[in-house]
Amino acid sequence: MAKSGERAALHASTADRVASETIGDYLTQTAAVAAAEVQKLYHDPLELFTRAVQPVLWLMLFGEVMARVRGVGPGDIPYLDFLAAGILAQSALFVAIFYGISAIWERDLGVLQRYLVGR
Repeated sequence: MAKSGERAALHASTADRVASETIGDYLTQTAAVAAAEVQKLYHDPLELFTRAVQPVLWLMLFGEVMARVRGVGPGDIPYLDFLAAGILAQSALFVAIFYGISAIWERDLGVLQRYLVGR
C-alpha cells in the first residue's frame, strides 16, 4: 500500500511540474510576441497615432452628424455617450483582428519560431 501512495504522490508531483512548465512556456511565448509587437510600434509611431485618431474621427465626425438626426435617439442619454461605448468596442475588435492576422502571417513565414529559438 505504501508503494501505491508513493506512486500517486509522484504522479501528482509530475503533473504539477508539467502544468507549471506549460504555463511558463505559454507566458514566455506570449511575452516574446508582445515584445516584438511593442518593438514594431516603437519603430513606427505613425501607426500608434493612426490608431488613436480613428476613434476620435468616428466620435467627432459621425457622432456629431448622427446626433443631429431626429430619428436616431438612444433615449435619455446624449448620443455621443451612447456612441462612445460602441466605438471603444469596435476599436478593440479591430486591433485584435489586425494583431491576429499579423500573428498568422508571422507564423506562416516562420517568424514566430525565430522568436522562440532563444529560449
